[in-house]
Amino acid sequence: MLRERIQASNYSFLDKLRSIDYLLILLIIAIGSISVFAIYSTEGGKFSFYTKNHIIRLSVFFSLFLLLSFVRVSTWYKNAYLFYFVGLLLLITVLFFWNFSIRS
Repeated sequence: MLRERIQASNYSFLDKLRSIDYLLILLIIAIGSISVFAIYSTEGGKFSFYTKNHIIRLSVFFSLFLLLSFVRVSTWYKNAYLFYFVGLLLLITVLFFWNFSIRS
């Protein structure tokens, strides 16, 4: 059933735009705004380095989230093993460099 739904998902961009979960987007924006205000208050009410950095990162990754939400699910399924092995490789790389930095 899932394969049939994936293969039959030839929706246009407007159909995908209409089917976005707006509650999820609203919650992400709300949590991001709360975190910006929390960092702003810990810096004494100034837009210093950490607040600006957080706003930039929040904007970039929220845009990336919206962009990746329009990628077909079948694409994610086809490349799942590749993503899995790349993730494992990155974890092994972090372990290697962590052990290397302890010995230095």
